[in-house]
This record gives sequence, structure tokens and C-alpha cells, in this order.
Amino acid sequence: MKRIRKSKSNIFAHKKVWFIGGGLVLAALLVGGFVAWSNYAWGDYEKTYTAWHQELDAKNSTAFGLPASNSSEKTKKINALKSVYVVADKGRANCDRYGWIHWQQFIGAVKFKLDGCEEEVKRAQSFVSDLRVVVDHVDAEAKIASTLKKVGVAKEVDEVSLKTTSAQWTKVVSELQTQKLPKSLAATQKLAVEKAKAIEAAWQALATASEAKDRDKYEATLGQLTTAYGELEKVGLQGSASLQPLLDSLQKTHSQAFGEHK
Repeated sequence: MKRIRKSKSNIFAHKKVWFIGGGLVLAALLVGGFVAWSNYAWGDYEKTYTAWHQELDAKNSTAFGLPASNSSEKTKKINALKSVYVVADKGRANCDRYGWIHWQQFIGAVKFKLDGCEEEVKRAQSFVSDLRVVVDHVDAEAKIASTLKKVGVAKEVDEVSLKTTSAQWTKVVSELQTQKLPKSLAATQKLAVEKAKAIEAAWQALATASEAKDRDKYEATLGQLTTAYGELEKVGLQGSASLQPLLDSLQKTHSQAFGEHK
């Protein structure tokens, strides 16, 4: 009985089929693995920027919820508000995650996630921009108040130090005039200089009246000094009034960032 031998061409053809088949299986596994990994990556992408947004909202809520009834509490609150910047700055990096597969945005679900992150960052940036304006305003307003308090209000007038006190207020006026402040405080700065000059002038007038031993003028000037100190309250009121439009703008961008689009 003759033995049937397979021709070499048939053997090669058989191996070729197995090789191609194996290659297709491998390719299918690779494609499947890439698809699975892509699904994980985009899920993680959305999870990350959503968590960032929630952290920013929580940080902001905590900061705004702090009391501010005294200078110490105000400082603590301002520092807490500034810490919101740090969290906000992370947003851009979140949107850039997995950048090498952003070409997949032709897929509707992927584009939705990419656009969602960009939109959240855009809203957050608008809010933080307005927040910076408010914080800068409050910081600068505190700087004005601190400058006005440098000399302090004397409970009793010491005739020996009249000229010294007048000179101290001259320095206060100079400092107020040269302070670099936000535009929102231009009117407040002008008013602070005006009121400080009035106090400076009253102390100078007291010194002059004292040297001249003019009791009537001295007594009249004491009244002017008391009035001048009382006028300092208007500086704080002006600062608060100029802050309100900034707070209104901040409230609007806050609602856009954390309100209905939350």
C-alpha cells in the first residue's frame, strides 16, 4: 500500500493559515485590550475632574463659612479663600490627562467628557478670577485701615508731643498717597488721604495755638480734631460700598460654577 505524502506547498499553506489566524487573534486581543483600557481611562478622566470640582466647591464653602467678626478671624478667612486658588489651579492639569488619546474625541461619549472638563474649568476660572479681585480688595482695604491706625487716637492731648503727633500723621498721609491699591479702592484711598490730612492739620493747628498760648483757638481746634477723628468712619463705609459690586459679580460666577451646573 502506497503512503500518501503531503506536498510541501500544502504544509506551507497550512502553516500560513495558522499564522494568519494567530495574528488575527492577537490583533483582536490587542484591540480589545486597548478598547477596555480606553474605557477605563475615560472613566477615570471624568471621575478625576468631577472629584476636583467637588473639592473646589467644598473648599470654597468652608472658606466662606468662616466667621470674620475681628481682625484675627478676617485674616484666617482671607487665607482660607486664598487656598481655594491652589485647588482651582489643578483643573487645567485634569483636562490634559491622557492627552495622547484625546484624538478619540470623534466618539460622542469621549467628546462629552472632554467638553465637560473644559466647561468646568472655564466656570471655575471665572469664579476664581472674581474671587481674587474680592480678596485683593479686602486685603488692600485692611492695609488702609492699618495705616490709619498707626498713630492711634490719643485719649488725652499731650502738649509736649503735639508736633511729634502732627509729624506722625504727615507720614500716614504720605504712606496712604503712595500705596498701590486696586482700582476699586481709588475713591476710598482718596477719602482716606483727605481725612488723614484733616487730622494732620488739626494737630498742626493745636501745636501752633499751644505755642501762641491762644486758649480760644486751642479749644476750638480740639473740637476740630475730635470731628476729624470721627470722620475716619466714612473711610470704612466707602470701602464697604465699593466692595459690594465685586461681591455681586462673585455671587454670579459662583452660581454659574457651583449652582445649576454642579
